[in-house]
Amino acid sequence: MGAVFMEAGAAIKAKEVLGQTLRDDGFFDGDRSFGHEFAEGVMFAAMDSFEERKIPYLGNLLANVAFAPSIDAATANFALRTAEGLSWLELCLLALIDRSDEFPMPNEEPRRSKSWDAHTVKGQLQRMADMGGGGLLAYRETLTEDFGLPTFDTTWSGIQFTSNGRLVKDLMELGSIPATDLRPIYNLLLAGDPAEPGTKGPQQVQGTAK
Repeated sequence: MGAVFMEAGAAIKAKEVLGQTLRDDGFFDGDRSFGHEFAEGVMFAAMDSFEERKIPYLGNLLANVAFAPSIDAATANFALRTAEGLSWLELCLLALIDRSDEFPMPNEEPRRSKSWDAHTVKGQLQRMADMGGGGLLAYRETLTEDFGLPTFDTTWSGIQFTSNGRLVKDLMELGSIPATDLRPIYNLLLAGDPAEPGTKGPQQVQGTAK
C-alpha cells in the first residue's frame, strides 16, 4: 500500500510540474468523498496483488483519475475493478498491442508451440481477444474475399483495443512498461512451429488447453 501511494504521489507531482491541475469538480470534497474511496480502493487493490510489478501502473491509474474530470465515478470504478483483475502478463500483452510500431504483430494465425511458456502467452492473448466487445481486446472486423460477408481477422495483427481496453490502457499508462519487460513476451508470441510426431507438447497433453 505504501508503494502504490508513493508511485501515485510521484505521478501526481510530475503532472503538476507539467502544469496540469487536480480536478475541482467535487471529486475529493469531504472526508468520505468518492475520490477518497477510490484512492482507498486502489490501495487495497495493491495490497491484494502478489505481483509487485503492477504497483506503478495502479499508481498511474489513481493519478490519472485525479486529473481527469471526464472520468466519472462509475467509469473510475470499472477501470479499477478491471485493473485489479489483470495479471502482469495481461498488462504486458496490452502494452504490446499499444506499441505495434515497436513490436509489430505478424499478419498470420498463431503458431503451435512445444514450450509451455510460449503456449501460455499465446493462449492468454487469444482468450483476451476472444472475449470480443465485452473485454479489452477484440479481433478486427473484416469481409470475406469471395462474397464480402462479415467476419473477423483472427491473425495476430487483427487484434485491437476495445473502448474499454483503451480506457484501462491509457489510465494505467501501460505504454510506459519498459521494452526489456515486453521483449521476452513478444518473442514467445512469435515462436513456434508444428509439433513433431510423437511429442507431448502443450497441444497434445490431454486435459489441458487446446
